[in-house]
Amino acid sequence: MSLFDRFLKQIPQAPQELDLLPKIEQLANTADLASARQIVEGSPALLGELASSLLLELITEARKQGNEAIAQTLEDTLALLETARSEGIEQAFRMAAGVDPVDDAAGMLDKYTDVPAALADQVQSALALQAIYGVAGQPEDLDAAANQWRDILAHPAFASTAAGFQLQVTKSAALARTRRCQQSGQPECLSEAVALWRNALGLSGDDPAERAACLTYLGHTLRARAAAVPSGALADLDEAIASYRQVRQHRPALRQSALLTNLAAGLHARFQITGQVADLDEAIDLYGEARNSLRLYARSAPDVLDDLGSCLMDRFRLRSDVNDLDEAITTLRLAAQRTSPETPDLPRRLHALAQALVARYDLNTDDSALLDEAIGSLQAAIRLAADTDPDRRRYAEALAECLKRYYTRVGLELGDE
Repeated sequence: MSLFDRFLKQIPQAPQELDLLPKIEQLANTADLASARQIVEGSPALLGELASSLLLELITEARKQGNEAIAQTLEDTLALLETARSEGIEQAFRMAAGVDPVDDAAGMLDKYTDVPAALADQVQSALALQAIYGVAGQPEDLDAAANQWRDILAHPAFASTAAGFQLQVTKSAALARTRRCQQSGQPECLSEAVALWRNALGLSGDDPAERAACLTYLGHTLRARAAAVPSGALADLDEAIASYRQVRQHRPALRQSALLTNLAAGLHARFQITGQVADLDEAIDLYGEARNSLRLYARSAPDVLDDLGSCLMDRFRLRSDVNDLDEAITTLRLAAQRTSPETPDLPRRLHALAQALVARYDLNTDDSALLDEAIGSLQAAIRLAADTDPDRRRYAEALAECLKRYYTRVGLELGDE
């Protein structure tokens, strides 16, 4: 029996409420934003006060039953509907999808009509190549687009164009190069992307939205280079963290959970190099804030929970504070529960949960439920992992260690009898 069925049995419902509940259930179970939007657009009553009241009752009922993952999913659904009611459906789903304010090159020629014809042709070519890449996903198309943007930047007429046009082209060049770097992982490619984002930042002037977008992407690219080039990692992370802090200063209300998690990720990465506990403590605080501020379907919620759990485990290993371990288990369990079975990250998250459970079991071997849950999590990780997953062997080895503990426990219990 589903939560909704139990809810119907426990609380008398008026006919209009009975009509709404299936729509709420359908919406809450839909992970695809396009399908979710169709549901909302086809059911205007979802934007009414009655739907909000029903969702609040469902959230309360879910928590009574101990279903925190369901409760948080319903809270995300409520937040989506409230935003759609106040800001409009279009804006609500743009925010839910995390529409990137930097990827706005398509209309630049309509806005800047005095661009020389030769440059305009090159821009059209670059945009066409990007569109083809978006459909076909072929790396060579993205390469060609990135090279086309580079040629535009080097064109003799480019320096005399409007400042706004220069900014749009530089952002487009930086974004294309960044995406290509994500595919190739070449350090020199990352360095070129960093330089382009720095140039874009210099062109952004006093526009808060433009500066926030450029600073954010600069931070992301610096973090990627830090991971790829260890020799310069600390300097890159210092600059990335400074960039993320500036975004928070200039745009404190902009996608709050994203601002918090970006800064937290930078601090956690720096902690892993320097061992500075202050960075780890701040990262945990920021991830906690991000968790509390997640809204609008919260597609990033499992990622935030996973990262928070990882930080808590790092701090437990440093300080041996069992409270950190217990919070890590709760957080990692929720991260796994909120991760779709089709997501490639789920096996890794189940493994992380199992490792935390085993650490807790080793502190209290009388609690056999911890070990049983760890074994179940690892069995699920192995079952869900692709045959080509390089971590599959690691999951199997972890399961073997858990089974050793299990048979030791069973042997001791049998011996006591």
